[in-house]
Amino acid sequence: MLRILIILFSLISFLLSIYYNKNISYQYIYWLPFGLALFAFSERFTFPYLKKSYVYYIFYFQAIIRFAIIPLGIAMGDRFFVGFTTLNGNLAILFMLIELLCIWCVFVFQNKKYRNLKKINKVVLVKKNLWLYGLVSVMFLIVFSSGYLNKVNLIWNLSSYVEDAIEGNIEDVSSVGALLFGPLKVALILIATSWVLSANFTRKTKTVLLVGVMGGASIFIVGMSRLSIITFLLPFYFILRTIQNEKSIKFINISLLALMIPVLLMTSIAKFSQGETKASAETVLNTNSYNAYFAGSGNVAVGIDAYESMPRKNHFLFFINDTFQNVPLLSKLTDNEYKSNYVFNNKVYGHSQWQTQIVPLTTAGLFHFGILGVGFYSAFFISIAMFFERKALVESYLPYKYVFFAIMLSVSMVFMLNIGSMVVTIIRSLMFVYIPFFIANKLNKIN
Repeated sequence: MLRILIILFSLISFLLSIYYNKNISYQYIYWLPFGLALFAFSERFTFPYLKKSYVYYIFYFQAIIRFAIIPLGIAMGDRFFVGFTTLNGNLAILFMLIELLCIWCVFVFQNKKYRNLKKINKVVLVKKNLWLYGLVSVMFLIVFSSGYLNKVNLIWNLSSYVEDAIEGNIEDVSSVGALLFGPLKVALILIATSWVLSANFTRKTKTVLLVGVMGGASIFIVGMSRLSIITFLLPFYFILRTIQNEKSIKFINISLLALMIPVLLMTSIAKFSQGETKASAETVLNTNSYNAYFAGSGNVAVGIDAYESMPRKNHFLFFINDTFQNVPLLSKLTDNEYKSNYVFNNKVYGHSQWQTQIVPLTTAGLFHFGILGVGFYSAFFISIAMFFERKALVESYLPYKYVFFAIMLSVSMVFMLNIGSMVVTIIRSLMFVYIPFFIANKLNKIN
C-alpha cells in the first residue's frame, strides 16, 4: 500500500512539475519525483523483503519530502533562501539521482539479508547493579555541576529560551556535561523501563506506564534541538514494538503520534517565533524549511557552488576535518579552514560565523573524493544503518538493543544529518552507553 501511494504521489508531482515549472535554475526538477517513482516501482522485483526494515521506512519518509514535495514546491514557484538562484541547479538534480541510484543498489544488495531474519522478541532487562547505579550517579553529578541542565527546557518554555539565546543570555557550559547528558538520559530511561517490565503489573498497566515514560521524556528539549527528541525516543519505541503484542503496539503507535506531532509542532513554532513575530504551521512547513532540513536540491546546488569556488581542493584534509569535527577531544585538533560546513555556510551567508545550514552528504562526498564521491556517503551510511538494525533485532540485552537502534536511526537519516553528526553518533553511542553498561555488568558478575 505504501509503495502504491509513493508511486502515485511521485507521478503527480512529476506531472505538475512539468506543467508549472518556470524556474530556469531547475529546469529538470521533474526528474526527481520521476526517479522516486521508478525507485518505488522496482521495489516489488528487487527488494521486497525490506518491508521488515525500519531503515526502509525512515528512508522513504525523507525521500518523499526530498524527491517529491520539494520539487513540486520549486515548480509551483515557492521561494527558498538557499540555492534559489544558481548555475548548478540541474547538476544538483543529476547528483541527487545518482545518489538515489546508489541507495537503490544498497537496497538490492541488502534484500536477501532480511529474508530469513529472525527477531528476538524477549529482552534481558537491566538488573540491580550497584556499579551501574554508582556510574549513573557520577554522571548526574558531572552534568549538574557543569551547568548543562540550564540548557534543558520544558517544551512550552522553549520560546523564552530562544529569546534568551538571541540576546546572548545563555552562558557557555562545560562540554563534558553536554557529552554525558545524552548517555545519562538513556541510562535513566532504560532503568525505568526495566523496572516497569519486571514489576508485577498487568500487561495493560505496563504498556500505559511505558507510554508514560515516553511522554515524560518527550516534554524536555535540549537547547533548541527538536531532532534530539526524535533520536532519543524512537529507539525506545522500536524496542517496545519488538516486545509488545499487536494490541499493545496499536496503543503505542497512537500514543507516539499523539505525543510527537504536537511536540514537534510546538517546538518548531516556538523556535521560529521571535519577539512579536509569531510563527505558524505555514511558516514552518514550507519549501524553504524542507529544502534546509532535508538537503533539497537548493542546498545541493549551493554545495556544488561552494566546491567550485575553492581555488585549492584538498580532498584529504576536508575528509579528516569533516569526519572528526564533532568527535570529543579530536575535534580540538581540526582546522576550520578545511571543513565543508564552513565553506558551505560561507557560501550561503557570506561569512562563516553561523553554521546553521546542513551540508548534504552528496556535497560532503564531493569535497572528500571529488566527482567519485557523489552518492557514496548516503549508500555507505544506509549500509551501516541496516547492519546495526539487524544487530538490534537479534540482540536480547535491553541497553545494547537501544544502542544499536539509536545508531541505526541516526545514520539512516542520510538526507537530514551531516557526516560529522553521523560519525559522532556512532562513537558516542558505543563509548558512552554501550561500554559503560558492558563494564558495569562485568564488574557486577565479578562481585
